[in-house]
Amino acid sequence: MEDMSGRREEEGSPLCCCEYRLEDGTVGHILDLCCDCEDFDRMVDGLVSGESLDQRRMEGFLALAEQRLRVPWRGGALRLPMEKVLPVIFIPMSVWLSSLHPAVMAGLFFTLPAILYFSARCVLRYRPKSKIFLYLSYTLSLTLIYIYEVKLIGLFWDLPKLVSP
Repeated sequence: MEDMSGRREEEGSPLCCCEYRLEDGTVGHILDLCCDCEDFDRMVDGLVSGESLDQRRMEGFLALAEQRLRVPWRGGALRLPMEKVLPVIFIPMSVWLSSLHPAVMAGLFFTLPAILYFSARCVLRYRPKSKIFLYLSYTLSLTLIYIYEVKLIGLFWDLPKLVSP
């Protein structure tokens, strides 16, 4: 049986790879990530009208976004915690952007401390027990090892080496 939003409420039916069970027992789909989010709509309306961010709305939006951030998997979509996904996307992206041009590298070098400061403030305010800094250090370490071993030394493939043989 489907409700008004198109979600099924059957308990025993098998899940597609893109579906998952919500906390209330209904079945959601990965494509619902950006739809039907009242907290996000009110947050954007408040920011456009010049109001400050309401902490309850921000916490509600983060909880909903973390609940809906999923990867298709056999037997139903798997949940991806934001604290693990953000460093995996942010660190390699900033390294790649820095490698494009020296001006981009200088711009990132001077703006990255401010971005990290404000993001750390937001994380500590809304998720005080988060392990995002631990996952950030893991991702940074693995990225630097990859750059050294693969790009500089050429260890895993027959790539031209930047260091003398």
